[in-house]
Amino acid sequence: MWHRNKLLLSLAGLSLGISLLSNNYPFFVLISIFLFFLLLSLVNKRIWFLTVFFVIGMYSSYLQMQVSPHDITRISSLSQSSPPSHSSCSPQRREIKGKGTFFRQAEGTILSSTPDTFSTTYVIRINSVLTEDGKEIKASGKILLKTNRLQSSLFIPGQHLTMQGLTLKQIPPPKNPYTFDYRSFMQRRGVYLEGKSCGLLTKPGSSYSIFSFFYRTRQVLRGKIHNHFTYFPEEKELIETITLGKEKIPDFLREAGIRSGTYHLLVISGLHIAFILLFLKILFIPFARLNNSHPKFFPLFSLLFMWFYAGVTGFKIPVVRAVLMLSFFNAGEILERDIDGIDSIMAAAILMLVLNPYNLFDASFQLSFIATAGIILFCRRFGLLKKNYLQGLVLSSLAAQLAVFPILLYHFGVFYPAGLLTNLVFLPFTGLLVIVSMLSFLLPFIFEPLRYLLTIFLCGITLSSQLTPFSINCSVSLWLILSYYGISFLVFYAPRQKSTTVFLASATSLSLLFVIALPLIKAPSSDHLYFLAFSRPSALFIGENNQNVAFLADHYKRSEIKNNLSPLLQKERIKTTAGLFYTTLSYNHTGTLKALQKTTEIQKVYEHPGDRDTFSFPYDNIYFYRSFPGLFQFIPDKGEVAVNGLSVEVLGEEKGMLSYILKKGKVSILFAPYLGEKVSAKIRDRRFSVACIHNIGTTVRTRKNLSTLDYLYLILPQGYKKFANLPHPRIKTFYLKDGAVKMDFSLSPFLISHFYELACPLP
Repeated sequence: MWHRNKLLLSLAGLSLGISLLSNNYPFFVLISIFLFFLLLSLVNKRIWFLTVFFVIGMYSSYLQMQVSPHDITRISSLSQSSPPSHSSCSPQRREIKGKGTFFRQAEGTILSSTPDTFSTTYVIRINSVLTEDGKEIKASGKILLKTNRLQSSLFIPGQHLTMQGLTLKQIPPPKNPYTFDYRSFMQRRGVYLEGKSCGLLTKPGSSYSIFSFFYRTRQVLRGKIHNHFTYFPEEKELIETITLGKEKIPDFLREAGIRSGTYHLLVISGLHIAFILLFLKILFIPFARLNNSHPKFFPLFSLLFMWFYAGVTGFKIPVVRAVLMLSFFNAGEILERDIDGIDSIMAAAILMLVLNPYNLFDASFQLSFIATAGIILFCRRFGLLKKNYLQGLVLSSLAAQLAVFPILLYHFGVFYPAGLLTNLVFLPFTGLLVIVSMLSFLLPFIFEPLRYLLTIFLCGITLSSQLTPFSINCSVSLWLILSYYGISFLVFYAPRQKSTTVFLASATSLSLLFVIALPLIKAPSSDHLYFLAFSRPSALFIGENNQNVAFLADHYKRSEIKNNLSPLLQKERIKTTAGLFYTTLSYNHTGTLKALQKTTEIQKVYEHPGDRDTFSFPYDNIYFYRSFPGLFQFIPDKGEVAVNGLSVEVLGEEKGMLSYILKKGKVSILFAPYLGEKVSAKIRDRRFSVACIHNIGTTVRTRKNLSTLDYLYLILPQGYKKFANLPHPRIKTFYLKDGAVKMDFSLSPFLISHFYELACPLP
């Protein structure tokens, strides 16, 4: 118990120190908390662990954020230049689009390789670079190298790579709010730059033996899978996902896994490690006599095998966490000392956070540790080990789901309660698949029955995903998560301790976390307008009472509403769409309506009379009009309607596009998907605060009309030549290719910026 208390306090201090420094808290706050912990340490020596690891957490985060003088990030920032026209690139690759830093040549070592259908992405550790003026500079750090050449997939991790004509730039931020932040994802792995090269060369035989060994082993196993599942692509993707792991899970598996609540069974984690350990024990049944005479042989063998498996899977965080836990267990058996499950979890977490503090903010790291800790604590509290198999399986599944419930809502905004039931069936089925898959690598004739099992599993999760009755869609705040886990900790852990000191120290740490979290708690914001970086003209106004007004294209065939707009609505806690305006016309204009209804309640759809003049009128439209007659309202040209604090004037339709003038107080905004002779004549001699234009006509009359426009800010999709005749904005031009643009009306008259930048005040 003494050791567990020290580990708990150490983990709490380490996490607190990492969180504070990573979120750039003022120096006086850090010193104040350190002095407070120091005073507590004088009262009780156990608090020393909290104090010391609080300092270690801050120091490790500080080191992680530092950039050495020879780091490629610093070198590239000091030598900004564009690729010269006389570069040594081949003619078809001479022009490299996008600004960045150009190097004539760079040397590095491949750390990892991620092949895709038409390209391969590498993580490269840079050794040296050759600048444009011929100066060779020693360099360090990692970059992301993207190539469209299929033959480049022949390069393997560990090989020395020469990159000719290398152009580097920062990894771009996400284009729309609350979508997956790939830049932050890579920065947590120490990668800040991405680049493209004109030519790639490698030296024969140059490799890191450990990297190449794991990679070649993985390729051999993948080859066996491909040979036996040539005509069964779905089964091939499934077995490769649950045994070798994939950087990107196929969309059909991801969708079925999320909706059925079995997604965690598809991602290699500690659960799969447990199944593989069971597989090893089955293999050792014939060697029971050897194991009895040498009791340390199996723990040592399983330890080595698990680290080998972790290397083959690419040292993914859930696998490393599980193997670390197993290592502590096996070390206890080898040294003949008992190591508690919770102790091993905390020790593994401390080690991984010291090595990489950014792991603390990784969803995979949080889910893997919290789920395992939840199962162990739940089992002890309610004596699940004394239950029969079925009761233990049910309650263990329930414990894992309850443990990760708030984390899933925080990161993904959705939770499918059906997973509580489906896991009872698919959890043991997954164990069977993993064990049989491992046997098939040793005995290839088992691949045939394995294929039938994989087909049954696929049919099962697909069917259960289609029959899922409902989901919980909401966004939880940080204080709610802290409250949930604080109460859970006090219920499952603290009351069982005899030491009041640990209880008081834990309560103090939780109180500090609440205080620290207060500045991070953001109330739902309102009165702002997003111009979204979608494939078609789109905007979203978030007004009073957590309601929005959406401007979207007809009949989205892409998944932008689901993947980009729905996360934005969930994070902003938007429950109702007060008005839906279309920016394009089509013969079936209910596709967007149905997609949006899955996330919010739509009160009114404002349509243009031209919708009914299309060449056909599908059944979907007739159904919606007859079933919801009060939902639709037609607004003619020059018509105006006030919706949720926003005044919308319809300019009319031109070439299948609908243009509007939006007014918020004294701020006037032109939102024009297309400006031709018809629409440009209606806004001649007008003045706007902001003009968002996606396309324009090129006629003489159109150019004459547009020359009379006046606006402070201009928003364009990107810098096409056809926009050259537009009047220059008085202040600034924003490009949607760089990311969505946000207008904030909370300060008069408004603030405007790319959503990922600091707001730019209106002069």
